[in-house]
Amino acid sequence: MSIPKQNIIKEKKNKFVQNEEEYNKRLDVEINQLVDSFDHIVRASKIGDNDKYRVFQEEYLINCMSANIIRSAQSLLSLISELKQSILLYDYKSLNSGILSRIETIEQEKLTINNRLMSLQSDIRNNLKELEDVHYSSISFDMNDINNQNNEEIKPEIKPEIKQEEKKEIKQEVKQEIKQEVKQEIKQ
Repeated sequence: MSIPKQNIIKEKKNKFVQNEEEYNKRLDVEINQLVDSFDHIVRASKIGDNDKYRVFQEEYLINCMSANIIRSAQSLLSLISELKQSILLYDYKSLNSGILSRIETIEQEKLTINNRLMSLQSDIRNNLKELEDVHYSSISFDMNDINNQNNEEIKPEIKPEIKQEEKKEIKQEVKQEIKQEVKQEIKQ
């Protein structure tokens, strides 16, 4: 893995740890408030000799504590809902494993494609070499045939009295004609 990917993963882990700590704190606070409120309700509901003022005061305390219990329960339910959403949306382990498996499959595909390209390149190189060999060998055969034909055509025309210089000139002319014919054949 590269360094930027590791940094991103570390940042996400740190964020997840911070969120986890925040959720744990919220959970502890809400549960403590729920237990404290329930404890106050139980203490206030003891039967005893109380005057009307004390009864109204306990009734008000019980109403407040029951409201606190309801609020804590709603807060816990919303916390559960947030946790479910975070598991569905931000399940980093499964997301990371999915991403890593996708990266691995892409790397494998890349390797197979590179191997195919290398084999195709070597096949093309070999075929090109064979074609060049065949082409150049056919040109050399054609040149030999042309030389033989030209030599046969020239021989009857050559007289024994021809000087050496004239022979050289004739050979050069023949070579030039052969080259021109070969060039024409190559173009075709």
